[in-house]
Amino acid sequence: TTYKENASPANTHTERHRSQQLLMEQHDSTLPLQVARYGHGCSAIDEHHMIIVGGKDATNRRNSPRLLASGILYNIRTQQSTPLPNDMPEALCAIRTVVANAEFLYVIGGKAGRRYVNTVYRLSLKTLK
Repeated sequence: TTYKENASPANTHTERHRSQQLLMEQHDSTLPLQVARYGHGCSAIDEHHMIIVGGKDATNRRNSPRLLASGILYNIRTQQSTPLPNDMPEALCAIRTVVANAEFLYVIGGKAGRRYVNTVYRLSLKTLK
């Protein structure tokens, strides 16, 4: 990921959205994700794994898509995913920030239905709780 100083939020959002679209187009038929989702948050947790959380169910995009509280651990090397054992306390989409360090993953902000939230959820990468 390339970070730009003084990047306007609109350009950053557009670039991020386009890169997510390209990634989905390149791998759409090969990613064994339990639920096709969009508006999710994700973060690499090491060189071979990432966690994907929340978002909206992409299989029902035309009718009101359901919000997701679930998350998955995705292995980039094997292209296999494992559901996280626990859902987030609240289903979220438009997650603005997902940050991981060696011990924890943090999900910051997002949207629950029509309201924006200012919550921070923490997941232990050791216990996945």
